[in-house]
Amino acid sequence: MRGIKVGNIAVFRKTSVCIICDIINSSPHFTIVGVDSNNRIYRGTPDNWKTILGKRDKLRSFEDKIFDNIITHRDTGLK
Repeated sequence: MRGIKVGNIAVFRKTSVCIICDIINSSPHFTIVGVDSNNRIYRGTPDNWKTILGKRDKLRSFEDKIFDNIITHRDTGLK
């Protein structure tokens, strides 16, 4: 996957949609680190990561889970 940057959304090994949070340059390989909607961390070389384009159902599921996590964990105390 070309042009991957921190903050991008990508699919790890065709199963987990993640937000890229770090790119580690350890010669001779790059390691890309991503976090899914359940806060699981995934690490792998660039060939483990694929674009999310064309996978609308996976992206929708990821967005829904993130939204649910925000609603569930927000402070409900009103001042």
